[in-house]
Amino acid sequence: MSIVKKLSLITLNIFLFALAGFSQQPNYPGMRDSSMRGGMNRDSALRNMPAICKVIGTLQDSLTKSGLEFTSVAVLKVRDSSIVGGTLTNGKGQFSIEALQPGKYFLRISAIGYRKMDSKPFMLNPMDPTKDFGIVYVASSQKNLKEVEVQGERADYVNSLDKKIYNVEKDLVSTGGTASDVLRNVPSVNVDIDGKISLRGSENLTILIDGKPSSLGGGDKASLLQQLPAGSIDQIEIITNPSARYDAEGMAGIINIKTKKDKRSGINGSITLGAGTRDKYNGGVSFNNRTKKTNLNLSYNFREETRRSSGFSTRQNELAFLYPFEDSQSEGRNQNNNNSFRSSLDINLSNNTTLGLSGGYSERAEDKYELNSTIFEDSIRSELGGFYRTTNSNNANMNVEGGLDIRHVIPGTKREWSGSANYSQSENNDNDYYLTVDSAFGYSTLKRKGQFSTLVAQTDYTHPINQNAKFETGLKGTFRTSDNDQVGLNRDGFDVANTDHFIYSDEITAAYLQFAGKAPALLKKDKFVELQGGVRVENTKIIGDAVVDADDFEYNYTNLFPSAAVKYTVKEKNDFQLVYSKRVNRPNPQNLNPFTDISDVRNVRTGNPRLQPEFIDSYEFNYFRKIKEHSVSATLYYRYTKNLISRFRSIDSLTGVSTMTFINYSSSANTGLEIVVKNQFGKAVSSTTTFNYFNNKINGENIEDKGSY
Repeated sequence: MSIVKKLSLITLNIFLFALAGFSQQPNYPGMRDSSMRGGMNRDSALRNMPAICKVIGTLQDSLTKSGLEFTSVAVLKVRDSSIVGGTLTNGKGQFSIEALQPGKYFLRISAIGYRKMDSKPFMLNPMDPTKDFGIVYVASSQKNLKEVEVQGERADYVNSLDKKIYNVEKDLVSTGGTASDVLRNVPSVNVDIDGKISLRGSENLTILIDGKPSSLGGGDKASLLQQLPAGSIDQIEIITNPSARYDAEGMAGIINIKTKKDKRSGINGSITLGAGTRDKYNGGVSFNNRTKKTNLNLSYNFREETRRSSGFSTRQNELAFLYPFEDSQSEGRNQNNNNSFRSSLDINLSNNTTLGLSGGYSERAEDKYELNSTIFEDSIRSELGGFYRTTNSNNANMNVEGGLDIRHVIPGTKREWSGSANYSQSENNDNDYYLTVDSAFGYSTLKRKGQFSTLVAQTDYTHPINQNAKFETGLKGTFRTSDNDQVGLNRDGFDVANTDHFIYSDEITAAYLQFAGKAPALLKKDKFVELQGGVRVENTKIIGDAVVDADDFEYNYTNLFPSAAVKYTVKEKNDFQLVYSKRVNRPNPQNLNPFTDISDVRNVRTGNPRLQPEFIDSYEFNYFRKIKEHSVSATLYYRYTKNLISRFRSIDSLTGVSTMTFINYSSSANTGLEIVVKNQFGKAVSSTTTFNYFNNKINGENIEDKGSY
């Protein structure tokens, strides 16, 4: 069954559900006619009893053991086969039918491509109000149903309580390109020409692949997105105010990229090739083998791209004495080669337990050439001198990762426990060669080598209270280390001033509690309220060892991160949301490293080991309205950031040399309005219009008091 037709089955299953009420009564052994003596009194008594009973269970394919979604399940009276309740299964094949009166019933299951099933009669009574069918295996039909064709489309946008979900499989770029190309068409997200990604104007965000971080980009978001082919993406989840279940890291929020899962039985695969302008080439091959107990997936992708650039800038420094004017020109060429391999193996250990194994490997090679020239002029724009530099770079990046996941559903319940462990390791080797036409500097070389490792272990437990409420809790530990070494060489040999060795490690341990529930609003069936609230506690330990500068540091702090969300829905397609979350942005190792980088003698860079983490209070109000095939979403958001981390640049008035570092401003306030209008015109034409306005105000009054900066 193709993904495009998944939701198409809803219409047909509802039709089958309606037909079930007109089916002939099954001839069960020992069945009595209700017209017999005493039957009338008994039925009358049952009808007057409160509707406190329910039926629950899970439907699975008898061969693949995968859940059957959007399958109709009906509860019928044994007496006359009349329908008293029904539903459609969710994405995991689960169903729950409530508000049933005591009595004798049977279950009817109808799904396209599967055999119609009637259960044995069962009894519901006040002493035992819940009938749990557990896992019901449904066999595929042997009939050819080509004459039945129902056309339908999965909604391309879903506005849930804590996230916005965009189904991107119909996007034209899904047939080629990368994840960067897909994200360019997602509201709230911006990807520039260099692949840098931002969410509502902020680059401080977290990217997850199927709910987990990935090291295949070597820590670089742009590289990670370029290595993920667009054709493998099913959904994009935009989580601007993550709940307590997620890490508190990231100012703007989380982008979760969900990949496609092949549910077809047997062996299948695909081969893709693509080419584009500006010397872009890509391709890939995938293999999938699904059996009754296992599902194996292997994939390989490559991408090659060459970019050329040029630029011009003019700078005037009113405080400079010697060089008040600077005119700069640049041109460059950047060639990237990316190769990545991913694998996964899912094993059904039992009907209630699954085990997942995953692994990946990627490598990226970059060759870069850049020519920069700067002309210095006096106050009357007469040339005083120049600065010319040629840069040739060859950089290599290698990443490997592996993971283990286990998920267990307690038999006879919907309580679920999961655990996972993921390890990744990266290695960077960069060589930069500079030729400067300046007697003071001349020729220089920088050799950089970095090693990074990350271990993440977590466990989660979900406890449903009833059909509309659940409780969640979990623990998580993240352990990261990095070892960066830089060696500088000049025309005289070893360059002490441009040599650095920095060792960094951090440990983040966390625990969370979260509750979510749904209830009718004002006791009206067409109006309901969804609530979600939780709190997360994180302890952070950071150790930095500047081997060359002997400027070591260590931090240890614990913080609470509450979150809350409420959603008021009117007639399903008209809702209001109010969300709050507290977030954190910790300084990265490069910003903390006290080393002064003079590889570009005109633009010096130095870190600040005294940087403090940012803390963000994020508020969001959202209104969503859908009318037939058209929808509008309007979001008003506000973020208040304490200890804002930002670049701070100073310029020497005599030499014109620029020095850049990082400091903590007192605070910042970001206010924004986002409007997304989606229209569908027939089956072939759709449009998305996005308006995003944001205003950022920084309070830097504290800088005057920090002479150390």
